[in-house]
Amino acid sequence: MTDSNNTSRFARITWWLAIILLLALPISVLGIRLDILPIFAGLATFAISCLGAIALLIVLLVTALLPARAGNRTRDLSTGLVALVPALVSIVVFGGGEDVPAIHNITTDVANPPAFVAGVVERGDSSNPLALTPDVIALHTEAYPDLQPLMTSLAPAAAFDRALVTAGELGWEIYAEDSATGRIEAVDTTFWFGFKDDIVIRIRPTAAGSVLDLRSVSRVGQSDLGANANRIRNFINAFGD
Repeated sequence: MTDSNNTSRFARITWWLAIILLLALPISVLGIRLDILPIFAGLATFAISCLGAIALLIVLLVTALLPARAGNRTRDLSTGLVALVPALVSIVVFGGGEDVPAIHNITTDVANPPAFVAGVVERGDSSNPLALTPDVIALHTEAYPDLQPLMTSLAPAAAFDRALVTAGELGWEIYAEDSATGRIEAVDTTFWFGFKDDIVIRIRPTAAGSVLDLRSVSRVGQSDLGANANRIRNFINAFGD
């Protein structure tokens, strides 16, 4: 009887734990997006939800092998399915992020990065600094050797117009454009937490047409999990020639 009570208690505890971890997921995301939770508290809640769900799944898998759990395996399966949701979300959000450095200031030209003008005001004083330090440049160069200036046969005016269209197609919100200097500034909002990342595009003439340089910088957070580099790659792929 004692063993039966213990297994039933274990099933109840793990079930409610799975429910709590599942509910913590939307609470953390909506809390940050709606400015209800401080960013650190929201991210901590998100991490607890995801990592806790993974730990719970491991416990359920291990205990499923025990003969005493045979009568509760159906309920344990239901518990596992609930915990699987935040576990899968963690894979989507963090998958691949372990292979990138903890930086958030990415550009196609580390020697002479495109400069923000309107973005300085848009970002505000509480955002990450825009300076590219030598340490960041070293990490950037090693991690993103593929990010190079975009060469095009289009004249600067035509390249400027196509860059505007491409940025709009990617869902970026353009908040400044200056065709005379070949500068476009925009902001992109991340899917999960609604974080704002600023982008500046610089267009300069060349003998063969134009060269475009891009820069994407997160307003908050130390590591962008590769988001800024992927954003630049997406633009280059979408721009074409």
